[in-house]
Amino acid sequence: MKTSKTIRNIPISSILKGANYREPKNIEQLAISIKSEGQIVPIHVTKKKDNYIVLDGFRRLAAVEFANRDLGANFETMKAVIVEENLGESDRALMQMLLNESLQSPLEKAIKISELVEKGMKPKRIAEAFGVKEAYISMIKKKIVPDDIFRLYLNNGTIIFINDKENNKRKYFSNLEQLNKFVGNDVEKLKKASRIVPGEDKLNLNCLDPIADVYYKLKELEQIDLFQEMIAKLQHKKIYDKPSIERVCKSYLKSINAENMKKPEKKFDKNIVSQKVTNLFVKFKPDSDTLAEINRKFTENGLNFEIIIKK
Repeated sequence: MKTSKTIRNIPISSILKGANYREPKNIEQLAISIKSEGQIVPIHVTKKKDNYIVLDGFRRLAAVEFANRDLGANFETMKAVIVEENLGESDRALMQMLLNESLQSPLEKAIKISELVEKGMKPKRIAEAFGVKEAYISMIKKKIVPDDIFRLYLNNGTIIFINDKENNKRKYFSNLEQLNKFVGNDVEKLKKASRIVPGEDKLNLNCLDPIADVYYKLKELEQIDLFQEMIAKLQHKKIYDKPSIERVCKSYLKSINAENMKKPEKKFDKNIVSQKVTNLFVKFKPDSDTLAEINRKFTENGLNFEIIIKK
């Protein structure tokens, strides 16, 4: 998609509303916010000779006009991403997806970007559509990890779980289809399924870094089920603030590191033990009868090796 790689400031006087424009209602609060904080989210426009036609951002345009007309503001330009009119089929689908979404927060924007990446859209194309740098796309890809249970927590969805007694742990599902596949025809097991409903709060984008750290660590250790357990805990306790999320993540990382620090039990190596015992007896030089008695005692006690002292 051929758009600007950065957000441009375009003159308000050159912005045309187009045939599909509908006058937005209840824009007073948005106008007050824009006058106070400025325009944060850019509009999307396509260029027509010396003018620009709005594709997305009618409310923002109307709010700026209201602020200039009724609130004493003096905006002369608006932030905009310029989209080429002649789009390919895949580009058109991307733009339609963007224009149908109301992305009110950086997190919603990040979620949409991650969805487009997973659909196979090229990072460069996505970056141009959103008016951001490709490095931002890479950063988002790392923050919003590809785990279904995490996505439910992120989007305030309901997590389904069932106690897996065979493995002495809970099994988590993102939808009923997954649950039914796991349960099969076992109706009694299905009756034991439960759910974790989300809270009403929303996560902020800066809350995702500690969660991503735990995910990649547990993925490396092939323990994604433990990651999903942590996510379920966050949702169960209705934790959405960064300090609390960091505390939970640190406790999991601490337990993971402690588990990895455990020294593995040394396996009994009869060849090494046999050699060490042989070296010990060489110093004492026992006679053949004594040596035979020692080997017999080893056999009786289940020590399957023999001391042989070469003369």
